[in-house]
Amino acid sequence: RVHCRIRPLLPFDTAAGHSISQDRQRNFSEKVAYAADDETVLVKCSRPGHASINKTFQFERVYNASESQDTVFADVAPLLTSLLDGYNVCIMAYGQTGSGKTYTMLGPQLEENFAFSTEDESELGIIPRATQEVFRLISEKPPGSYWVEVSVVEVYNNEIFDLLAKDSCGKVFGVKRDVVTTREGKSDVPLLTYETVENASEFLHLVNKGLQLRVRHPTLVHAHSSRSHLVVTLTITTIVSGDNFGTSWEGEQTSQRLNKEVSCTFPQKMRDNKSTSSSRASSPAQLEATEKLKQVKTRLQLVDLAGSECVG
Repeated sequence: RVHCRIRPLLPFDTAAGHSISQDRQRNFSEKVAYAADDETVLVKCSRPGHASINKTFQFERVYNASESQDTVFADVAPLLTSLLDGYNVCIMAYGQTGSGKTYTMLGPQLEENFAFSTEDESELGIIPRATQEVFRLISEKPPGSYWVEVSVVEVYNNEIFDLLAKDSCGKVFGVKRDVVTTREGKSDVPLLTYETVENASEFLHLVNKGLQLRVRHPTLVHAHSSRSHLVVTLTITTIVSGDNFGTSWEGEQTSQRLNKEVSCTFPQKMRDNKSTSSSRASSPAQLEATEKLKQVKTRLQLVDLAGSECVG
C-alpha cells in the first residue's frame, strides 16, 4: 500500500527567511501540489515560456495538508491486529528532505536533543501511536503469552549502527554492526542489541535514547535534516500451545512463521510470572514435558528514511 501525505507551507519554505504574504502562500501551494480527492494528487507544473501542465498521480490514500496525525494513524491501526495474528508488518516514510517524514513517523521533535516530544498527544506520530496500540492489544491476551523486544538501528553510508548498544559503564552509544548471510540466504545482524520492554513508556524511552545518536546535518531546506535511515523494530514472541496451534495459526504461511519448540528460551520475566506458572509446571523444562509449546516471532518494522533528493 502506498499513501501520500501533503504538508502545509512551513517557515523554512520562505525565500531567504523573508515572510510570504497569504496570497502568495496560497498560489505557491497550488502550483506545487494538492489533493484532488482522497486518492489523487494533482501537480501543476509550470516553466517560463511553457504552458502550464497538470499532472495527476493515483494512490491508495491521499492526505491533504489539513489532515491530522489521528487521521493518518487510523489507516495504519488495522495492520497491527494482523501483527498479533502472525504476520510481519513494515511501515516506512519516504520523501525528499523537509517533506514531513519524521513528523509523520515520530511527531514534533525537541530542538535541544532531537528527541520527539510527547507533551501534545494529538501531535504524536505513527511510531509512538503504534506502540501504544500494540501493547493495548497485548493486554487483551492471556498474561504471559507474549513478550516484546525492541531494537533501534541507523543505516548511514551503507553501514549499520546499533543505537541501543552500551559501553562497559552502561551508557548507550552507536556501535557499527556487521551484516551476515545465514545458511537460509537471509541477511541478519547477529550482534544487534534487543531490549525487552513491558509497556509503551519503556519502548519510547529507548527510542528517544537512540534518536539522540542519529546523524544530522543542516541542508538548505531543513536545519535539522536526518541524513540516515532509522529502523525501529518491535519483535513480538508469542507462546502458543500445541493443541491450539492448529486452529489458531492455519494457512500455508504457518510453517514459515513457526519457529522451533520452546525449551529454555523464556526470558526471566516470563519464568517469574505467577499468572503463567500458577496453573502449570513451575519450570520451562517441566512445562515442556507436560505440554508442547510453539514459539512464533513476528516483527513490526517502523522506518524513517533519510531525505531523498533524487526524483528522476
